[in-house]
Amino acid sequence: MFGITFCIDTSLSLLYIFSFNGAPISLLERHRMCGEWFVLPAGEEAIHIFSADADRFIKLDKNTIRAKAINKNANGSFTTGAPGNTTDTAADQVDLLVFRPFQTWNMCSAVS
Repeated sequence: MFGITFCIDTSLSLLYIFSFNGAPISLLERHRMCGEWFVLPAGEEAIHIFSADADRFIKLDKNTIRAKAINKNANGSFTTGAPGNTTDTAADQVDLLVFRPFQTWNMCSAVS
């Protein structure tokens, strides 16, 4: 039989709901995720983005970004355009889009 059981943790004074699979769910905590993206316009040499790992701004130059690009061709050009309507464009003619991996955290609320 499936059901919901409420349980109060007296040591932490938190209310948990145990669903049918027995996993505790905190009503005051939500999982959140975010990501960031940056554009290096054609003709620019580098961008600076903040790195939480280094706790400072780091420089990403165009050669570093181009080396890791997923749409780079063997001859150094880039495949651009919509699917089914692509063209090969010279590397110095394209804006470079950099995605930062998603960051996840638990956002907690307080009730007073």
